[in-house]
Amino acid sequence: MGRFLVDGAVELYYDNSKKFETGTNYNFVYAVSNGNPAGLKIRNVDANSNYSHAELRLESKNAASYGTIFNDHQNGCVRIGHNTTGNTLEIFSDGVIRMQGIKFGSDISDNNKLDDYEEGTFTATCANSVTLHASQDLCMYTKIGRQVTVKG
Repeated sequence: MGRFLVDGAVELYYDNSKKFETGTNYNFVYAVSNGNPAGLKIRNVDANSNYSHAELRLESKNAASYGTIFNDHQNGCVRIGHNTTGNTLEIFSDGVIRMQGIKFGSDISDNNKLDDYEEGTFTATCANSVTLHASQDLCMYTKIGRQVTVKG
């Protein structure tokens, strides 16, 4: 059931196994996996909600700022963000990852963010339109920002 220690921790049990404990700086959630995912589930059970979303919010003191892990059921993705559910890192159910670009170090300029990545194949031709390779598999490119690497 539960233990409530004077000036100390609160412990909650299920089937004689500790599942939750309060601590001085952290609270702990315990789970035994037995081959299945272990951890904490947060479920939106609001019958009046038009959304089947759920959010884990990590707030600073006085809720001055927060970070979120947000399940967006409608768009089939999980979003990770700071102070927003928009402009986030989005991980979709088909494995696609989308974000607003990557900035390195202390550089905060939008002009220097890495926001363009592309790869593909092409058929190379000369100026007189003679095809050098008919097989597109032999000519490939990778574009990162303004730099393009070509293999053929």
